[in-house]
Amino acid sequence: MEYSTFLAQNLLIALSLSGIYILIGVGVTLIFGIMHIANFAHGEFLMLGAFATYYFCVELFHLPYGFASLLSAFSVAMISLIVFRVIFQPLQGKFRATVTAALGLLLLLQSAGFLVFGIQEKSVPSPFPGTIRFGSMILPKERLMVIVAAFLLILGLLVFVRYTKPGRAMRAIEQNSSAAELMGVDVTGISRLGFIIGCTLAAIAGSLIAPLFLVEPSMGLIVVVKGFTIVILGGIGSVAGAIVGGLILGFMESFITLYFDSTLANIICWSLIIFVIVVKPTGLFGHAT
Repeated sequence: MEYSTFLAQNLLIALSLSGIYILIGVGVTLIFGIMHIANFAHGEFLMLGAFATYYFCVELFHLPYGFASLLSAFSVAMISLIVFRVIFQPLQGKFRATVTAALGLLLLLQSAGFLVFGIQEKSVPSPFPGTIRFGSMILPKERLMVIVAAFLLILGLLVFVRYTKPGRAMRAIEQNSSAAELMGVDVTGISRLGFIIGCTLAAIAGSLIAPLFLVEPSMGLIVVVKGFTIVILGGIGSVAGAIVGGLILGFMESFITLYFDSTLANIICWSLIIFVIVVKPTGLFGHAT
């Protein structure tokens, strides 16, 4: 295999991994920036999205992958609405209580996942099998699908946050929730919307990775670690920071693992996080509060 082909294929892997990480990091950022909730259960919504896609697509209804993914996102959005109303809305503004509740929710959803879905790993057949040839380069279609879907969603979210009224309200609440409320912003309603969007993005990320990796109930644990790593790196409350942080983490993991191994990749990534915290505690795009 020519080096250019080898490099292009691994660039594709890095971009697809970055797209997934950005979806996760942006979701964590929205929830923390608007509600000041460290949602440690965020990875479990990805797990639910991946399992819902599996059951809609493979186990129960044998629906087309795209339709199964849409139903999965809708199902998790409804679950997140219930979670917000029952758990986080009554605790809004109580940081310690929400941290405890989020940790409890993580354990609850993960334990329920083992009970309902079992311990056996599941797999979703690739909706786009095969490869595409560009000259001498052979690229897997499923990785291209992940890149296109993830970055279209990210672009749509950026447009939503910047140009729509609810998006501007989210930015106002992130900057100063008290002032936003005095200006007539429905803080509770916008917080609910932000929480649902964040959890739905995690569910979509779960649908996207389901054909690439095995699906199992504990898969959300490493995801939430990655999500908060991205937020710390990019800056708390910064969507742009989450995008840059996801790209950095995805490319570092992919290429360090390629040329060395995954253990060294984890060591270097965590060393980078410690360096950022020491040198610039607000992250690359964050601001002091």
